[in-house]
Amino acid sequence: MPTVFRSTPNVAGAAIAVVLGGVVVPSVSNEVVASPPPLRMTEAAALPNEELASRADVVVHGTIESITIERVLSNLFDDRTYTATLVVDRVERGEDVESGSRLEVRYWRRDALDESVTDSVAGYMPLPTVGASTWLFASPEEDGSYTPVMPNGWNPDIDAAPDPTGLYGGTVTVVRDQRTGSLTPLAIGLLAAAAGIGAASLRVGPQSRSAVLLVAGGIAVSGLILLIW
Repeated sequence: MPTVFRSTPNVAGAAIAVVLGGVVVPSVSNEVVASPPPLRMTEAAALPNEELASRADVVVHGTIESITIERVLSNLFDDRTYTATLVVDRVERGEDVESGSRLEVRYWRRDALDESVTDSVAGYMPLPTVGASTWLFASPEEDGSYTPVMPNGWNPDIDAAPDPTGLYGGTVTVVRDQRTGSLTPLAIGLLAAAAGIGAASLRVGPQSRSAVLLVAGGIAVSGLILLIW
């Protein structure tokens, strides 16, 4: 694991102490800091059909009529929540489900957008495309929708290659872009300013030091929020 040698003020400690009402004089120390381990997402192993059937309250076959997608982009991930309409043509199991029924099925998928995430995907797989014929192993929800058994409750008749766009013939209805890469320099600047103010508090009297540390702590917290938001 690579290491980084740095000299840094204890800004986080000062910020936390100020928030809790304490007073801490930031100290500067030389330390060897290990690089953080990469984030890891786990891809669940596919279940055999017998296991899927044992976990499902509904087992039906049908055709995907439509798919809508809610998409959220962050610095690390592309998160997608799918809502598919399945037109049923065969029922193996399921109360109140018959041939010709239209089922609303909700499921999700996450793809990594950052190299620090060592595994690139998580969620349901395989995913059906619009127009595909597929088996569905699922359970009903209180709102009337259905949730497939994880991770391969969808069982298409024909195995299709994963869609690199993540759309699978569907339509994106909601997009929220929460990427904050442009805020990173501002966050670093705030943390540096907080460190400078904290160091300056050493040169003021005890009566003024608490007020100075309070300002530094507020600035530091703002910077940390921008980094992890």
